[in-house]
Order: sequence, then structure tokens, then C-alpha cells
Amino acid sequence: AGGFAWGSAPILGLFALSAVGLGLFVWRERRAKEPLLEPSLFRLRAFTAGNAAVFTIGAVFLASVTFLPLFMVNVVGLSATHSGLTLTPLTLGVVAGNVLSGQLVSRLGRYKALMVGALLFLMGGFAVMAFTLTPDSSQAEVTVKMVLVGLGLGPSIPLYTVAVQNSVPPQRIGVATSATTFFRQLGMTVGVALLGTVFAGTLGREMQARTQQATHGLPPDVRQELRASAPGGPGGEGAPRGQRFQPEQVKAKLREGFEEERRQALAEGPEARARVDADEARALSTVDQVERALKESFTRATMAVYRCAIFIALAALFVTLLLPELPLRKGGPRKTPAEA
Repeated sequence: AGGFAWGSAPILGLFALSAVGLGLFVWRERRAKEPLLEPSLFRLRAFTAGNAAVFTIGAVFLASVTFLPLFMVNVVGLSATHSGLTLTPLTLGVVAGNVLSGQLVSRLGRYKALMVGALLFLMGGFAVMAFTLTPDSSQAEVTVKMVLVGLGLGPSIPLYTVAVQNSVPPQRIGVATSATTFFRQLGMTVGVALLGTVFAGTLGREMQARTQQATHGLPPDVRQELRASAPGGPGGEGAPRGQRFQPEQVKAKLREGFEEERRQALAEGPEARARVDADEARALSTVDQVERALKESFTRATMAVYRCAIFIALAALFVTLLLPELPLRKGGPRKTPAEA
């Protein structure tokens, strides 16, 4: 597929341009009378660590749900519409984790232990997805696993926002809240790009190796038909993305093609017809092998995403451990927390 390698000149040039843009932004904010994002806030350890954790969790927040519909379509066998609806359990898990963690913080007055516990739970959910998904996974099985991921993701929305808001003076709460939202969305963007590369690279390698092995020895026109019917991943070729492999439709097309060859072989004698019959039987059998190969490829690509997500969540856990737990503000102004 088209694109540029990570070490290519265009990509490196864009990285350099981004670094220059970031430097100019920091330079301008340090000199502005009313900056969009006050650089002085980054002197507060809780503000800096909280937003670093928000950025890191954001990298897995959106990516954890982006690639599941592809798995549900191409492995479980759902339609594109129903695959999107299957994310509802994960969303409900996020909402439940969000509400429950908020209630616990309001009653206990402490948040760091809940953050650490939620991240450990999230890593467990990612591990379940990364090591137990199979090409034979059912919709019910995946649904239960998605709820676990949602429960781990849910607390990240209110808890880190509370921690960051609690670290700044009351008159800076609006700036702190917008900064948290910004870093979360920035993390989502980076995470989808990073894990999307992992997904596309794994899927491409697996599909190429497995489909070539399954179609080895078939006539070139039959191999081309099977490749054209295979679903395309991100940046891939074949059937439109989101459209699953339809083995029965492929078999029907192959039968039509072999029927034409069979009519032509009648004039050549019984041996030619027997050869066509053998090729047809082998091609139809290969369709099932290709379907299995595609399911295994999408499964491995999805598992690779969640394995990488475990390490990203581990980084978020490390940053969270550096986050100082300040007493929650009960109301009214208070002094700026001491810098750590």
C-alpha cells in the first residue's frame, strides 16, 4: 500500500516541523499577557504529572475501540452496522467506571489509589484481549472482555481531571480543565496513529503470508479472484474496508468460471474435464482456507494492538505513581499548592 516509512524524508521533515511549531508555541505563550496555556502551571508537579498521565491514557482510550469493529466484522462475522453496536457494552463499562470512581472519590476524599487500581484493572483487561482472542471467539465472549476494558478506562475521565483541577488555584481551574481535555485528545490522536501502524503492519504481514500459503498452486486467475475478494485492512487492497469476506459468494463466482472452462474442455476429452473438476474442487476448498487465514490475520493484528496497549498503560501507571496526592478542595479559595 502507499505511504511513507517512519524513517523517510517526508516523515522526518514533518517531525522536525512539529518540533519547530511546538517551540514557537511555547515561546509565544511565555510572552503572552493572557496565554491559552500558562507555562507556569507546568511548575506544579501534580499538574504536569496529571496531564502526562492523561496524554498516555488517551493514547489507548480511543485506540482500544477503533480496531474492534474490524475484528467483529472479519472474524466474528457481523455486519458493519452491528459491529459498531457491539461497542455499546464497552461504553457502558466506561460510564459505570466513571460514575463509580467519582462516587468513591467524593466519599473517600482520596483519588490516587483509585487511579492505580483502575490502571491495573485496565492492564488486566488489555491482557485478556491480547492473549485470549481467537479466530473462533463469539460475540458474547468478546462482549464480556470489552466490559472489562471499559471498567478500566472509565475512571480515567473524572479522576485525572479532579487531580489536575485540585492542583491549581481556583481562578485557574478553567485553564487546567481545558488543558486536560487538550492533552487527552492529543493522546488519542497519537495513539490511533501509533497503534494503527501496528495493526496495519501486522495485518499486512499475516495476510500476505497466510493467503499465499493457502492459495499456493492454484491457477493465477483463481488466485487473483481470491485476493480481490479478501477484505482490505488499513491501507490494504481488496474488498472495501468494513466489508467482510463472503465465502459463499466467492465460491459462486468460482463455479461460474469453472463451468465455462468445463464447457470448453468437453471438446478436449474426458481427461481435460477431469482436470477442470479437480481444479474446481481444490479452489473451492481453498476458499475455506483463505477465510480461516483472514480470520487468523485479523485476530493476530487485533491482539498486537492490545499487547502494545499494555505497555502504554504501564507507562501511564508509572507517571501516575509520580503524581502527588493533594487534599481535595472542599470549597472556597485556597492557596496555590506548594511545588513538588
